[in-house]
Amino acid sequence: MIRGTTPLPNGSGKKVRVLVFTDDSKAAIDAGADFAGLQDIMAKINEGWLDFDVAIATTEAMKTVRTIARVLGPRASCPIRRAAP
Repeated sequence: MIRGTTPLPNGSGKKVRVLVFTDDSKAAIDAGADFAGLQDIMAKINEGWLDFDVAIATTEAMKTVRTIARVLGPRASCPIRRAAP
């Protein structure tokens, strides 16, 4: 039996849903994020909404996002800190 993985030339067909924790949600949506915001998104996540694949946070938002780490941690969705352009 041979085991391994190989990248497909056109991907697997699954669309990756990106969530950005930021104060400037319009810029994040324009850059291609599926969901963006800070306090409103955090409130939805505390209510149980986890309909995203990848979470990214700006440096400024990371301080606030730490408060929901207990919710995101078990799902391995803690945001990656990215510097704002």
